[in-house]
Amino acid sequence: MPTIPPSPRRRRRRAALVPLLLALVVGVGGWLWWPADAGDHAAWRADLADLERHTAVAYANLEWFVRSGTVDPQALHDSTVAALDRARTPREARRALVAFAAAFHDGHFHVRRPTPALVVEAERLWQRRDTPPPRDWPAERACTALGYRADARGFGLPLERLDGFVALPDAGDGFPAGVLPLPDGRRAGVLRIDLFSTYAHRSACARAWERLRDTLSAPCGERCAEAVDSMAAVVLLDRLAARAGALAAAGADLLVVDLTGNGGGEDVVDPMARTLTATRLRANPVALLRHPHVTAQLEEARAALTEDLARGDLPAEQRALLAGGVGRLDTLLAETRRPCDWSGIWRAGAASAACAMLVHGGTYATGLLDYAAPGALAGLASRWVLFGPGRFTYREGAWTGPLVVLVDRRTASASELFTALLRDNGAARVVGERTWGAGCGYTNGGIRHRLAHTGLDVQLPDCVRLRADGSNEVAGIRPDVEAGWQPGDDDLARAAKARAALANLASLGLSGSPGRTAPAARPGR
Repeated sequence: MPTIPPSPRRRRRRAALVPLLLALVVGVGGWLWWPADAGDHAAWRADLADLERHTAVAYANLEWFVRSGTVDPQALHDSTVAALDRARTPREARRALVAFAAAFHDGHFHVRRPTPALVVEAERLWQRRDTPPPRDWPAERACTALGYRADARGFGLPLERLDGFVALPDAGDGFPAGVLPLPDGRRAGVLRIDLFSTYAHRSACARAWERLRDTLSAPCGERCAEAVDSMAAVVLLDRLAARAGALAAAGADLLVVDLTGNGGGEDVVDPMARTLTATRLRANPVALLRHPHVTAQLEEARAALTEDLARGDLPAEQRALLAGGVGRLDTLLAETRRPCDWSGIWRAGAASAACAMLVHGGTYATGLLDYAAPGALAGLASRWVLFGPGRFTYREGAWTGPLVVLVDRRTASASELFTALLRDNGAARVVGERTWGAGCGYTNGGIRHRLAHTGLDVQLPDCVRLRADGSNEVAGIRPDVEAGWQPGDDDLARAAKARAALANLASLGLSGSPGRTAPAARPGR
């Protein structure tokens, strides 16, 4: 999720329509891409130095990993040098550099091979066939061409196989739901969210397509695809609210949002969280990286506020809000333009870090405001800067009872934002196991770099979301109640243990709406 929410001018995602032959090329190319001959150890060490320099100035989570003691930079440097010295082939050298990134256990820090030129060209030629859909295409075909996938049909865990589970009729909306009796006599309404993305809901796109197709005078290109996405989000949020209402009507005493295996998604995650609680959710703060990549986004945000300020019809309250935002952005811009380089830590340790990589204060996961009521910023083109969820049409409080979020170790990224936002505002309890710890991720694609000798691509997360206790979301979110899952458990056993853990909430006095409490920080992995 972005630090300053992205401009509505978003690129249209396209379906990955690559023929079977291309898949074969990728598979074989993975083995034949680089020859396994002897390499140049000096060149490999040069790539390590380049990777360390890039990480030291462009990795938003580096400060947290080092300060918390999760990663020892000197030990990591020494072990990587030793692995490179032992390497006898380019493949082994690349493996050592990939292991450098893996040491951070950050799901958004990638060091990997770039896509081969042959594959890029084949995909480009194939996608020429993926023409913008004309208005006479049926919705299913058009939405497939626009990159939408079929809606989810099941839960992350087979909760529907547990005794007494009663599924709600399939609404075809991608939100499987049902009522599960708990051992303590309560009835849990279970709602599955598979991914926080409109592109995971082809049926929402289909509804949007039917509403918008009559306005088309040409095939659905970039701007049309953005309009379809915006309308699909409206449909999606309406459906989510309706599903929560249906569970209440079915007699659910509490709502359990199943996020097991949910790997993240997009900006629609925030209004989805607000739809499922009457609590006014105040976004957690973010920290900004001192880097030109972040500075450029702040400059874009400032320009958007300034453009709105130039209007002559603004109410005084909105004008003051915009002027204050410009002033705050000017302060942030001055800070992010001050470079900070931690390159010395790889040899001299954390004590050599003489500057702060991150700028704290002044912005939130939602933008410059931590809260705005739905519709409060209507009419402002720059509302995406002030409060990102303001770009969506949603209503708060479709569910008003106790709320629980069910998570596991594969719950990551935007799903962690959803969980932390609800938990840190005292709007929900968390059951399961510690989440992945992917954290914030990328804004505008993240910060990328290519290593000259091994050809590896480096992609680094450039934003940091903080918790109520000041810890980094990349630490993962610990549940209030552990499900007690073990490595040997099959899916049905995990589902049964999840039900037992839900019942355990009551025995711990956690069945009602909790107060706002800070989660425990995790010092290491």
